Amino acid sequence: MIEVFASGGVQPYVYSYDGDTWQTSNIFTNLPSGVYTISIMDDNYCLISKEIFLDESLSIPNFFTPNGDGYNDTWVITGLYHYPDAVVQIFDRFGKKLYSSTGADFSWDGTYAGKELPSETYWYVITLDSNKKQVLKGSITIKR
Repeated sequence: MIEVFASGGVQPYVYSYDGDTWQTSNIFTNLPSGVYTISIMDDNYCLISKEIFLDESLSIPNFFTPNGDGYNDTWVITGLYHYPDAVVQIFDRFGKKLYSSTGADFSWDGTYAGKELPSETYWYVITLDSNKKQVLKGSITIKR
């Protein structure tokens, strides 16, 4: 699934993942893994496009519960082993880097400098390749 957000220009917007088929929904579903050029056009026919990499083999949970009960105690990204050069970075709401890991063997326990972080939403940036062309961004919530 790819979800895009538009701002500026003149609403309503239309969206395309292939440059030919346009839709009013900002969500694209049932797309196989691959590279897509997502385009957004406003009511004045102003167009912006961006190349997006979609990898359906990756599963990135949006929350975890590091409470010591043995279930979801760490944040693990399934399928990251396909990307041995991956870099995972986690930031707080102010942009402070809390965690960074290089390589496919990734797991985060929700701590910073040895201390438990509070229940809150944090942001991640995952760079899958060394030339920084495949970058994923999103949020992760800690629920204690």
